[in-house]
Amino acid sequence: MLKNERLMSVHLHNALGKLKDDILELASMAEAQLQKAVAALVQRNPRTAREVIDHDTVIDRKELDIEEECLQVLALHQPVAHDLRFVISALKMTNDLERIGDYAVHIAERTIVLSERSDIQPLVDFSSMTALVAEMLRTAINSLINQDAELAREVWKGDDAIDDLHK
Repeated sequence: MLKNERLMSVHLHNALGKLKDDILELASMAEAQLQKAVAALVQRNPRTAREVIDHDTVIDRKELDIEEECLQVLALHQPVAHDLRFVISALKMTNDLERIGDYAVHIAERTIVLSERSDIQPLVDFSSMTALVAEMLRTAINSLINQDAELAREVWKGDDAIDDLHK
């Protein structure tokens, strides 16, 4: 391997490592937002709900930063095979993580409205559902970062439990 090729390989490896770190950070932020939004709902705490809403711009910015990183990796390093699949998966996953942040905002917005209504009592165990979703999220992120198809299948299979709780 030529010196330039080795240098490019090292740069690609470093870029992919940073991308993985940033995806983990975004996933952690999205999960924390979801947990906080559900806690605000269960406790009917409008102050906490507003914190979730206010923090959404941080998640949005992080998503854009990661998308830019992915595009730079594609443009500068022209990855192939599993590296290319990882970058494309990262782009898709990042969008989904941002959407989780948006769902947390929707929960928070409804929490503010519901916190003013004492006549409505929750009929769903949101905490249990949120714990299952958070575990699925962690497993999905681990499957991407570690490129583990079996972990991805576990997430897919676990979706039925969430659907049952939703019904």
